[in-house]
Amino acid sequence: MDFAENDIKDYKHWLENEGRELMFKTRERINKDKK
Repeated sequence: MDFAENDIKDYKHWLENEGRELMFKTRERINKDKK
């Protein structure tokens, strides 16, 4: 059970990082489209 909880924490952490990167890339693309 402890192992699964750690996996979930790692996954959430990974998701947060991926989300941030995606937001950044999307924002960059939107800025390029505006010009």
